[in-house]
Amino acid sequence: MPVAGLVLSEQLTLNYINLTPYLISLVLGLIAGSLLEFAYKSNEQKRLVPPKFINIQMYGLVAVFLFMLSQLNWPWPVEVLAIVAITTGLELITGLMNLKINQARAWDYSGEVWNYRGLICLKFSVYWLLLGAVYYYLILPRIFN
Repeated sequence: MPVAGLVLSEQLTLNYINLTPYLISLVLGLIAGSLLEFAYKSNEQKRLVPPKFINIQMYGLVAVFLFMLSQLNWPWPVEVLAIVAITTGLELITGLMNLKINQARAWDYSGEVWNYRGLICLKFSVYWLLLGAVYYYLILPRIFN
């Protein structure tokens, strides 16, 4: 729903997009992802481990893309496949970009079964699916409905 508009002529109207739900999704993803990574990594390494900046960005983008998906009203099996594609796809893109730009790995799944270049793997795709589904089916409806 547009927040404001600008009429240039009778035929041309430019409307502004309401960015509020996108910003809420972004911030929620940034915060929730940071907390989850902090807890996971700290527990795994038995010391306090702050989340990596590149990962925090990825969590925010995932939340925004899942919000965008929720606006499409697709059948649930397609939504589930889209959740996996969005989450794992963004993880792969983020990992590839980090390798290209920083010549470094933000994570390494090369020891995991069914991995691709150590950047994505089946185990973490399942984790992403579970976390994405919780966000998509339980959290998003309570925030935006």
